[in-house]
Amino acid sequence: MKTYKADELVKASYESEINGLEKGYGPCQICEKPEQESYLYMSCPGINDSGVACGNPNKSYWYHSTDNAQTKITNRAQIKCSGCGVSDHMSYWLFRCSRHEGGKYYQTSKLEFKKALMLVIGAESYMGTTMSDDIITYIAHPDHRNEGRMGW
Repeated sequence: MKTYKADELVKASYESEINGLEKGYGPCQICEKPEQESYLYMSCPGINDSGVACGNPNKSYWYHSTDNAQTKITNRAQIKCSGCGVSDHMSYWLFRCSRHEGGKYYQTSKLEFKKALMLVIGAESYMGTTMSDDIITYIAHPDHRNEGRMGW
């Protein structure tokens, strides 16, 4: 039997190969796909004025307050109203759920939005879709890090 302790000579050679290479991501894989959209279904990603996440674990479909039409999300981080057609980067949308005091709408952050999406990835994988995976990949890619609201 052998131990799993790293061989120092192999390790040194491997590190020198890695350190000599420039890290890169290549083209965005999501941009190469056709734009896809799905009804927005997730828990509340809102963050209150004190910076505290809503924390509501209940997942639901989301509706545009202007016309009460369902919203859709694209694999390119856009949220669209299926009624009036308004569309914008997900960082510009505000969210309200039953846990928000006084019916307030709250902004979200990339981290909270990703957490909310992560809760539905398991269900999507079971159903054979990967919309949430695509969105997370898209917003993490260097080409898209500066899209949307500052701080994203």
